[in-house]
Amino acid sequence: MEQPGPRGTVVILGAWLTAVALAGTARAEEMPPYPNVTRGLQAAQALVVRMSEIYDVRTPTLRLDTTSSYSRGTIYLRKSLLDSDVMEAVLAHEFTHYMFGHSGFLESNEVAADAKVVEILQRARGYSRAEAFQVQYRRLSGIHRADVRLQGHMPPCVELRIFLAEYPEYRDFVRATGGDQDRPCFPAGW
Repeated sequence: MEQPGPRGTVVILGAWLTAVALAGTARAEEMPPYPNVTRGLQAAQALVVRMSEIYDVRTPTLRLDTTSSYSRGTIYLRKSLLDSDVMEAVLAHEFTHYMFGHSGFLESNEVAADAKVVEILQRARGYSRAEAFQVQYRRLSGIHRADVRLQGHMPPCVELRIFLAEYPEYRDFVRATGGDQDRPCFPAGW
């Protein structure tokens, strides 16, 4: 039997992670299944336009890049995120920087942007609060699991803890779907 290459391994891992997430979702009845997120450049462009319409701001420029960030009226999206489950959360996060006029890489700006993602996805994508939470949780927990310290951000575990503290109603879902690696990131009392 032929062994899967790196891309096959990613597909298998992605399927496994989805199965784990869905199994955890079944235990938390108030949580709907993970939403069918949009993917691709056209979907990204449409989401940026929709967010701009909803928040009544001029549409920022969207450019593909090697990293995701916001600077001077332009949202840069890492090209590899176009087909990822977290693209919408990343765009909403960077759109928040645009909408709030953030400049530079400040930890306080990053926390503010993380806090706004759920609302933006609810309003611009029509997700329920639980669905929008899941998309942003997947983004933040993925950064934590990869142990990536992004420019201007606090340590990933700290950012995840701050985000989760705002959503205690999803504690059972997070505890059921998060692994042992996530437990140190749970807010006090979880």
